[in-house]
Amino acid sequence: CSLEDRLYDPVYLAFKSIDSTYLRVLIGPGILLNLLCLFILSRPRLSNKSTTIIFLRVLALFDILSITFKYIRAEVNYQSTKNGHEIFLLTPSGCKALYVLMNACISIAMWTIVLMSL
Repeated sequence: CSLEDRLYDPVYLAFKSIDSTYLRVLIGPGILLNLLCLFILSRPRLSNKSTTIIFLRVLALFDILSITFKYIRAEVNYQSTKNGHEIFLLTPSGCKALYVLMNACISIAMWTIVLMSL
């Protein structure tokens, strides 16, 4: 199968079209459901009952931050490359800070899951 046949395969084209919009579709429910988890886990009845509650709070918080930073990064890339807009975050230090914050939040969320499984 040649590369050209694979690039114009209907399945590939369907996934390629989803790729640009999946984050916009998932950001709303992702943040809302994580906020709901934070709200439920922060009730006084559940406060400081176990370390699992604390781990789940931390996981929800860093999951919200991860989703938000990934969306900001994707939107900045989209607006600057596709639409040609000048964006104030596109300074070298701004881009580096955004990537460091995004990757740090993702890593903390992953390591929280690992620590919960110990």
